[in-house]
Amino acid sequence: MEYYRRLDVRQAISDFAHANGGSGERECAFYNARTKGIQRHLGEHPIFLDSTAAFDRALASGATAFYCSYWRYPGQDFSRPLGHDLVWTVRARRGGLRFARTVTASVIEALADGGVPEPWVKYSGRLGFDLL
Repeated sequence: MEYYRRLDVRQAISDFAHANGGSGERECAFYNARTKGIQRHLGEHPIFLDSTAAFDRALASGATAFYCSYWRYPGQDFSRPLGHDLVWTVRARRGGLRFARTVTASVIEALADGGVPEPWVKYSGRLGFDLL
């Protein structure tokens, strides 16, 4: 996608992926349009968006949306992840984007009623919304 070739977009994603104060890297993933699913590994290693080449490999593999997790790894020890996250993806197979927006708003309201702070919401283009 041309959008992800923009330097400012790549920098914003990279800044978020490295916003942990140097104690490791956040694992990244992408939505693979070819396989129609989330891809968390390229080969046997988790995806890290730490260079132009990493973005290029992901795009060449079919990436159309990027995610950065709270799972971090000290150094390159992939057997010892630190932290955790929960991501809900709202995709409306029927009802389109309007329905996905309504469901997303309802989930945010339910989380607030349960005392959960406002989640981060990412618009995934025509796909729907992701809540972290």
